[in-house]
Amino acid sequence: PPDWAQLVESGRQAVHNNQIDDAQQWDKALARTQQCLDDLISAWQQRPIDTWCHHDLHPHNAMRRQSDDPNSLGHCTLIDLAMVAPGCWIEDALYLERLFWGREEQLCGIQPLKTLAATRESIGLPAHHDAIDLADVRRVLMAASAPSFLRTEGDPVYLKAALDTLERLLPSFFG
Repeated sequence: PPDWAQLVESGRQAVHNNQIDDAQQWDKALARTQQCLDDLISAWQQRPIDTWCHHDLHPHNAMRRQSDDPNSLGHCTLIDLAMVAPGCWIEDALYLERLFWGREEQLCGIQPLKTLAATRESIGLPAHHDAIDLADVRRVLMAASAPSFLRTEGDPVYLKAALDTLERLLPSFFG
């Protein structure tokens, strides 16, 4: 599992050591994240681990076969199963969502978490409604760790979206 405390701290160092947009906002948001980090980590660690997760879900790891039936979208098959491991059903949806932060229009209106929840329910699998709160915990952790990955994820559009996510969700974790 990620060392979230280390990722947030290295993100703060990355903000200080690099010229990134909104550096002061990042520093403030990461400092606030550190204030509630133990609670966030605890909440995430208590998630139900009750399914298999792909852990690398993105469009290049899915193959879609169109259907001859004009009323069907066809079927999708996941490939590159090297990172499959037990997890919580929301993890893959949030991983995919995060990849498109700042470029949500490329998801063509699909909301990965809601879509996966609806799909799970349609086939009789649980999609707990408290998953939204848990999803927000994971979103904060992912957003707060974004500056740690400047070398691979330093796109200013992505970083701005990560900061916006952090600033939008953090207040809900303070009483």
